[in-house]
Amino acid sequence: MTSAGTVWITYGAGKGTTGIHQDLDWVPGGAEQGDWFGEELATVDYDKDGYTDLVVGVPGEDVGSAADAGFVDVLCGAAGGLGTGSKKATHFEQGQGTGAIASSAAEAGDRMGHSLAAGTTKSGEPYLLIGNPGEALDTVTSAGSAFYVHGNTSIAIHQDKPGVPGVAEKDDKFGFSVAGDSNFLAIGSPGEAIGTLAKSGGAVIFNPNKLDADGMPTPLSGLDQDNPAISGGAEAGDEFGFALAIAPFRATGAATASESILAIGSPGEGVVVDGEDRLNAGRVVQIRIKVDGTWSYLRELKQGTADDTVSGTSETGDRMGETLAAVNTAPDAVSTSASMRLAVGTPGETLGTVAQAGAVHTFSLAGSAGTNDRWIEAGDGDGIPGTPGAKQYLGKSLSFTGTRLYVGMAYGPNAGGALYALPMSNVTVGGAVAPVTTYKPGTGGVPSGGVRFGYASR
Repeated sequence: MTSAGTVWITYGAGKGTTGIHQDLDWVPGGAEQGDWFGEELATVDYDKDGYTDLVVGVPGEDVGSAADAGFVDVLCGAAGGLGTGSKKATHFEQGQGTGAIASSAAEAGDRMGHSLAAGTTKSGEPYLLIGNPGEALDTVTSAGSAFYVHGNTSIAIHQDKPGVPGVAEKDDKFGFSVAGDSNFLAIGSPGEAIGTLAKSGGAVIFNPNKLDADGMPTPLSGLDQDNPAISGGAEAGDEFGFALAIAPFRATGAATASESILAIGSPGEGVVVDGEDRLNAGRVVQIRIKVDGTWSYLRELKQGTADDTVSGTSETGDRMGETLAAVNTAPDAVSTSASMRLAVGTPGETLGTVAQAGAVHTFSLAGSAGTNDRWIEAGDGDGIPGTPGAKQYLGKSLSFTGTRLYVGMAYGPNAGGALYALPMSNVTVGGAVAPVTTYKPGTGGVPSGGVRFGYASR
């Protein structure tokens, strides 16, 4: 069965590698063609037993006769690994369970689990934020929604809810992207029309530490490029909010990391270079969300011209900002430009004559663009081996831990895909190149065969 999906787990301390899929008796559902089990992943100790749980999105899952309705599973961690404890999994499917998820109906094209975020609030309560971007609201198709899940209940968030900025409209795809930390949540709607400008895009910030009477996180601000505080302007096809990444920020004099920095990708953005509007070149906007929920604009990141301080040049089809990953590597210390890291995927990047080879920028979340920018492409010495190849789309899969950037190359050059774990020094300006760990089919306990290994990672 093609695209049924498998998640490969590599345990620390030499405890081996195991594959998890829907044909295991403890995993909900059954493996079917086009399920895309593991298209999106997140981690959190959801049941607070001291073991990390794996959250798996299955957005291509058919539910009854509803094609691509999707669902989400939390696979429970235990001393012996995932699925070895008395509690195996918690299943989230529309029409089942409790709360808003139970009262919703699985419909064709909902794609529940297309995006995921997981974390804990300031009080230590675990939560999930599940994107459902194909959700129809009444007769408004693909308006989109998200589910905020905590404890034994869930609440639906969408633009027809009181206080949520915007109006639910056809093809908004609210919930296409989500991000969250202990301070704030963000939900993107890259299909959002701003006035008559289709697919200009937007995002909304919420406070998970303050719930309303219905249990929904408090809406704080709507963001779009018509806001005068944000550089540029709303244009059709910008897809502002296509990708989101957030990390907690501790200001000088603050006792904790009580603020956050949010990065917003706009891969459809046209960038003017030498008088030419280079469509879909892309850019990223960074904002700082303060303790009281207000925000301030920090900067934009774009490749611009060959003469500026940011690596690369904006070119048609680069789609810079299609993927983002962020991390605070020292969350208990006052934040610095070195400790706040951002990776930006540019999967459409043409290198020389090689179309859509892709590249990755790493920036600081808290510092200026060019002086903190490191460019990564295949074979340039930073740890991604080989040479750039056509339609390899380097940058489509990115995730951070506190010590490594994981870069997936699901589209080659390895036939089955690969995942590379780059030490933080490799992705920091001036950092020494340290050995890279490679994961791919046929090595490290992962059998040969299959495709698109490295499509997602955590």
